Amino acid sequence: MFKHKVILLILLVLPLSAYASFFDITQKRWASSAQILTNKNIPSTQNITEPAGTYQQILEIIYQDRSFNLHKDCLIYKIPSKLNVEGLLKVISVNYHVPCESVLMLKTKLTVSPVYNFSYELKKRKLLLSIDTKKFEYDLFNVVLNQKDKLYGHSGTHFTQPGISISFVDKKDGYKLKERDICFDVDDKCKIVQKDLCHLCPGKILESVASTCPSRYRRYCLSATCGTKGLPACIRGHKASGYKGNYCIPGSPIGFCKKPLKVFCENGELICR
Repeated sequence: MFKHKVILLILLVLPLSAYASFFDITQKRWASSAQILTNKNIPSTQNITEPAGTYQQILEIIYQDRSFNLHKDCLIYKIPSKLNVEGLLKVISVNYHVPCESVLMLKTKLTVSPVYNFSYELKKRKLLLSIDTKKFEYDLFNVVLNQKDKLYGHSGTHFTQPGISISFVDKKDGYKLKERDICFDVDDKCKIVQKDLCHLCPGKILESVASTCPSRYRRYCLSATCGTKGLPACIRGHKASGYKGNYCIPGSPIGFCKKPLKVFCENGELICR
């Protein structure tokens, strides 16, 4: 009982500036979010208590600067334990390609501590953080809902208002998707190996057969036509072709090219030559 009273007292006297600074900085960055990825092993909408005493990646927040370059924040939580180990919430900014799992232990000035109760909820275009007695709500203006990229679709059609992307971030050295970049990919078991950011391509999207996955395909930021020389073969697919053998063979029936070009398999991908 006495311990609970002490914790409550700490929460009441913790300077509001610590919360205010955390929210002010993260609100400006995360309002420009293009994508938020959650840790599937950590439950949402409920107080996070396990695995106690460990650092866990909670969210990956991918956001844009005013030049539409990509940056990433890792929201990391040190889960409190019964052995008088206080919790800590911190945000670490990393290069877009750096996995959050690799920076769990890094120090940062953007922290809130001590934390005894923490939960989050991602609801449409809003992110809700509950930190002890405080609740923070973030508007996510650029996050895509129920994204269904179409072949040759354009990135501007996926935002809240087509063609408009909002950013309050004035940073440099971000990452920007370019023509011929892979913006989505899966392996042979249909497991996602490149998270979907195709709505951020500078132009159109082109799909390509690059695995045995029958339902999902690699996608490029590519304003070109399939079936032309040196580019991915157009997709006929398993169902339409009725073919059940190895897709990666010369003349594969899974794809087709414009005549007189032929389908070849190079580095596991169907290409026209």
